[in-house]
Amino acid sequence: MIKPILSDSKSTPLHPHLNIVKDIQEPALHTQYRLRFLGRLHNKLYTISVKEVSYIVVEESTTLLITQNSKRIFIQLSLDQIEKQVHPKYYFRINRKVLLHINSIIELLVVSKSRIKVTLADKSQHLVSRAKNGEFKEWLDL
Repeated sequence: MIKPILSDSKSTPLHPHLNIVKDIQEPALHTQYRLRFLGRLHNKLYTISVKEVSYIVVEESTTLLITQNSKRIFIQLSLDQIEKQVHPKYYFRINRKVLLHINSIIELLVVSKSRIKVTLADKSQHLVSRAKNGEFKEWLDL
């Protein structure tokens, strides 16, 4: 026999696990992304806003932050660390060595069925890895 449900403000929820799921999801909505980087150029330290970053590249085991005005700043973080700290809406890692900002893209060239060449604001060109090709296209289409 089915009994009617009486509503009162002190009753327990029918699905107590729903609150747990909500608690798990909420921190993801409030993720704090990095606002700036501390880098070094010769003997000077610089703070660079993430808005000024064109892309980040690894060259000879050194992580370099390239600004919109083409300054090359050394930073003490790995590309893996940086990728986790920047907003995925604006930054995408196209291959093992390059993490770029959406606004730094000047041109996209289809090289083959599974390869895209990206030209950035400083005229540098980088290939999107085959593994990231589909994900990169989706990211561009957000």
